[in-house]
Amino acid sequence: MRLTEIFPVLNSILAGGVAEIVPFETGDGAARLRSDVGVPASRRYRKILRDQLV
Repeated sequence: MRLTEIFPVLNSILAGGVAEIVPFETGDGAARLRSDVGVPASRRYRKILRDQLV
């Protein structure tokens, strides 16, 4: 099973491209896509998001 099947929001992240990741003090954060959509970014999946930075 692929991550995009488990977490459908990853489809929009991978398709939209990550413009920036904003970390929070808690370790989690938010990712802003090039389409200007914001999505939560847990510390567990931050590496996946960082790999998508343009």
